Amino acid sequence: MTQYLDGTIATLARDVLTIPATSAGVERLFNTARDICHYRRG
Repeated sequence: MTQYLDGTIATLARDVLTIPATSAGVERLFNTARDICHYRRG
């Protein structure tokens, strides 16, 4: 049971706490948000 929890916690930490190697995902998110804001303004 403990090994299972350790593995699960390690996997979760790896997925949530890792720093992306590039900022491409962040830039894409900001570009999408900008497009949505411009679309709403008309």
